[in-house]
Amino acid sequence: QTTFNFKLSKETIRNIERSTGLTYKELSTLPFDEASKLMKERGTLKEPSKLKTFASKTYRAIGEKLGFLEKQYNIYTDVD
Repeated sequence: QTTFNFKLSKETIRNIERSTGLTYKELSTLPFDEASKLMKERGTLKEPSKLKTFASKTYRAIGEKLGFLEKQYNIYTDVD
């Protein structure tokens, strides 16, 4: 059995702390629902605007139909 040790650099941790508004201790100890609640309270987690969502979906649909963008597919496979 192979184990991998993965460790983030200090710079990466600082960037994550800056973008989420949470400290490393909060990120590593709090459950996801509490962490997301804190991010919403601190203003770092924002809902996308309805106009931006509509525009991006329309752009994607038109681009796929005209052949400018590749269609995105979800592929599910069963492996036994």
